[in-house]
Amino acid sequence: SSSADVAFVADWESVYYHGVQAAYGGPGAYMGINYVANELKHAGLQFDAYSFADLDNPALQNYKLYIFPQLAFMTPEKLALLNSLRKVGKSFLFLGTPGWLTPNGQDAESIFRTTGIQAEILHAKSSVTTTLTDGSVMDYFEKPSEIGWKHSPVLKITDHQATLLGTVEL
Repeated sequence: SSSADVAFVADWESVYYHGVQAAYGGPGAYMGINYVANELKHAGLQFDAYSFADLDNPALQNYKLYIFPQLAFMTPEKLALLNSLRKVGKSFLFLGTPGWLTPNGQDAESIFRTTGIQAEILHAKSSVTTTLTDGSVMDYFEKPSEIGWKHSPVLKITDHQATLLGTVEL
């Protein structure tokens, strides 16, 4: 048993759809998962870590919040599992490009079905620096200009009910 209210859920199937190789030692999607978990630990958040493939186990469905750091590849089966958790009042935090890729290719409607937020897929590349709405800047790395990374695809949030927290430069 665990006293954690948060489940950190890595989707290892989505990792295969990330073609990025990181400048600091490994595939970008793995790093994205590991970096997020590391930051959560530094923030003092108590959480349990799981694979999405195990999420249908009833013992893993007692958390208040589910964090999905790299849930890019969405299937009907995964969506059904998310919807079953939604129906019982569970909350989700999605990072990256949740649900943008399906067995039929890129799909903006899948993003909406996954997150509940209307978005558009931009076929452009963004910087790795995010400017928050309060004017502060958040970099993924200590010296992003030295890496020269660009992220793609870029999601443009078109949902008027969503609250914009930050933007990236294209």
